[in-house]
Amino acid sequence: MQFATHMMPYAYDDFNLIVQAFERGQNPAVYLRNLTRYEGTAGPITRAPGSGNFQSAPAVWTIRNGKPALYN
Repeated sequence: MQFATHMMPYAYDDFNLIVQAFERGQNPAVYLRNLTRYEGTAGPITRAPGSGNFQSAPAVWTIRNGKPALYN
C-alpha cells in the first residue's frame, strides 16, 4: 500500500484545528462551528457565518521530479 503523502497537508490542518480547540479549552464541535477562517498548510479555508461548509481553493497536484507537488 502506498502512503498518500500529497494529502498530508489536509490531514495536518484537520488535526491542528482540533488541537487548537483543546488548547483553548473549547468543545471542538463548538470551536469549528464558530470558526470562519483558518490559514492552513494547504492554504486558507473560509466559511460564511451560519453555513456548514468550509470553502477552499481547489488543490491541483502535478508530478514534479517523480513526486507529487502542489501546483502554484
